[in-house]
Amino acid sequence: MRPLDASAAPDSGAALGGLPDASLDALEPVDAFEAADAVEAMSVPEVAPPDCDGGSAAGSATSGLPPADGRCDSNPRLIVSAATLSIAFDGGLTTAAVGSILATPGGLYYTLNASGQSFLGTGSLTRIPLAGGPATVVASDYLFMRPVWNGAGVLVGERGGVSASLPNDAIASFPASGDAPTTLVTLATNEQLLTQPSTDGTFVYYVVQPPGSIFIALRAIATSPSVDAAPITLETGLLPDWVAPLGQELIAVAPQGEVYSLPLPPMPGSKLTQRGTCAAGSSPSIACGSNLCWLAGTNTIEQLAAGSGPPTTVASLTDPVANAFDMAFDGANFYMIGLDAAGIVETLERIPQGGGCPVVVATMPPLGQGSVSVDDECVYWSNSEGIFSLAKTAQGPFQQFQR
Repeated sequence: MRPLDASAAPDSGAALGGLPDASLDALEPVDAFEAADAVEAMSVPEVAPPDCDGGSAAGSATSGLPPADGRCDSNPRLIVSAATLSIAFDGGLTTAAVGSILATPGGLYYTLNASGQSFLGTGSLTRIPLAGGPATVVASDYLFMRPVWNGAGVLVGERGGVSASLPNDAIASFPASGDAPTTLVTLATNEQLLTQPSTDGTFVYYVVQPPGSIFIALRAIATSPSVDAAPITLETGLLPDWVAPLGQELIAVAPQGEVYSLPLPPMPGSKLTQRGTCAAGSSPSIACGSNLCWLAGTNTIEQLAAGSGPPTTVASLTDPVANAFDMAFDGANFYMIGLDAAGIVETLERIPQGGGCPVVVATMPPLGQGSVSVDDECVYWSNSEGIFSLAKTAQGPFQQFQR
């Protein structure tokens, strides 16, 4: 991992250390309050959510004003323009795309990935104020998995690549204070970090595949630097899509849809118990109240409660988000981003947890797999134009046009 100016203030505009001076202007984000120059937002009453019973009217939202601290407005605000997204590579810059976003009390984190085989292992982790403003490149030289908030900063999986000339895969913790990051574990040469790391505050859980092996190791390491905990090896051939703690269990979901649990705290030799099944292929889980929720396939939200019992279906997705890329949860609603069944329109949609009609928040060009995140008052999402914010009380839906 190569942290960039890790000692600078978290939101310092000068925190792009390590890049040529001439490149700083190219990386400077657009003014957070000049979104109209890059994207057009307007009410489009013809965009409506699917018909359903017991739901709210199209575009409805809870009453209230945008937050007083200016984090978001009643119209979509461009806080990071795609035109500014670049990654340092071989002494120069290459264009990049947003991989994932995460809103935290310490700011909005986003990962950038360069495209093409020649850029294997090239990416960055960046943070900006929630209201937009100067960007801080936190680290580079890896492909970064989605950041996970750990209460004082973010935990991030770092993938170097399979080439001996590239750095080993690792997991690092980045304090929101801007202090130097801590590398919790560096994998052995050519070991691959298969899943996004997860944490319960005491241990970090992750899955490793040794080179040339069909065996994997499910490992736990203390959140403070220490000797790696004894690895727990799952059964041959089980390559989970993700692992995450839930109460006194560690949950693992296999690509075929089997849902397993393993008792915590982690102990060598602990045995897996199957809790049930879901649709094949799933995204990393998120907390939804006291449960875990995840996307199974591309069109089903599943949840699992601690203790016992199989997963249950929260919602089956239909147009306009029939194929979801990502989701977030704010305690009452799921926010989904994805494509319609025809792959023509990308949509951000709000789905009440307790049932009710989905509400279209915004539609946009179908030119990239967007990511979504939420905090107490705002929703943030990425698309081919950049990263946007919007007050959750906003009266949409909004249509975003590519210029």
